[in-house]
Amino acid sequence: MTDWETMQEHFTEEEFLLRDNDLHEQQLSDIENAGSPLLEKYFSKQYGINRRSILTNFPDFDVTKQLPQDIMHIFLEGILSYEMKFLLKHYIHCGKITLDQLNTKLQNFPYGYSNVKDKPAPIKQDNLEFKDNSNLGQTAAQMWELSRILPLVLEDITEEDSPHWKCFMSLLEIMGICFAQKISCNAVLNLKRIIKEHLILFKETYGARILPKQHYLVHLPSQLLMFGPLIRTWCMRFEAKHAYFKDIARRLKNFKNLPLSLAKRHQHMEYADMLPIDDDDPCSLFKKDFQLGKAKVLYGDKEKDAKCLITRFYETDLEGVCMFESNSVIVYGTQYICGRNNYLLLGLNDQGLPEFARIIKIWYALQMNDPFFVTEVMVCQKYCDRLGAYGIYDSDIPQGYQVTIHSDLYSHQVFHATSIKGSMYIAAKENFLVAV
Repeated sequence: MTDWETMQEHFTEEEFLLRDNDLHEQQLSDIENAGSPLLEKYFSKQYGINRRSILTNFPDFDVTKQLPQDIMHIFLEGILSYEMKFLLKHYIHCGKITLDQLNTKLQNFPYGYSNVKDKPAPIKQDNLEFKDNSNLGQTAAQMWELSRILPLVLEDITEEDSPHWKCFMSLLEIMGICFAQKISCNAVLNLKRIIKEHLILFKETYGARILPKQHYLVHLPSQLLMFGPLIRTWCMRFEAKHAYFKDIARRLKNFKNLPLSLAKRHQHMEYADMLPIDDDDPCSLFKKDFQLGKAKVLYGDKEKDAKCLITRFYETDLEGVCMFESNSVIVYGTQYICGRNNYLLLGLNDQGLPEFARIIKIWYALQMNDPFFVTEVMVCQKYCDRLGAYGIYDSDIPQGYQVTIHSDLYSHQVFHATSIKGSMYIAAKENFLVAV
């Protein structure tokens, strides 16, 4: 519990009174037994409680501890756009870049095929105003992509020792930890320190007020310890499903019994999706977990060489198994395509840096659930703090190809490199090093 003034000056969780179930029940009792509407309104505002939640009726459910903050709303629809407005207005005011130049760079940025669907929309002048609540005119997914590429887009005007840039990059560092799929306890302690330093730096740099969503940051480390990686409890997938219903509601323009109309439309859609068109097209419940792209059967020496290379990395019997080579494959919704600028993350090397590998070929053995990725491992340089990216380059020493099955990948994302002054950089949306 806090008030506006305290929130502006304290940036660690220990400096605030944490509400527990007993205190919450006491506050609910004060509101419910206020005796007058005026007193009830006073208690409601003082405690930040509108009414008793139905969840309090569930046995052994503690509403003060079992409802984690959602990082999608905190970052992608809150803090990120708020702090990015300060940063962009600073650079525009200093004359380092204009809004038109920024939009041109965003539109011409070389997005990889896996990122182009989240390409940021042009930013309008009105979007930079703080009274505007349009999230810079972006969706949550577009804001996430914008935060990833902005250091690369602005690399020619940023200075590593600039407090404005340090403030923004520390926010990205916090996001990288909070959005990580795996995280260690030591990383949680480090996160606590980074959050405090970031909020202090933000106040010193811009002299602006700390918003409630920025205050929520101080509670994220303890929530990580209670719930694990916060990306497992975020609302992104629920919001994506909700978008379907919002779109249908706009099209129907009939609000007499909207829940019934939406339920019927949704059931009709599900029914249509499950109808098999022919014998070769099973319903969605029984579709394969992966789909091959354009494929060809391997014969003769090509088949022999493929099986020989696979058995160097995996003890598997491929005798008599039909082998295919494909230019692409979709596994659990993620598309993998062979190409010079398409990379996989195989793991961490001896120095603790990510081991990125270029996708050279995709093989598939009949009746096996995992495709084989034939990759060329890249050399990873030290993490560049100014760009928020890892530098990579081709090894000077021929190392041959490495084969990895999909289930052994360290991350199931596809990464793309960006060329900056002759060097290649990969900017990831999460911090992989916090898992160790």
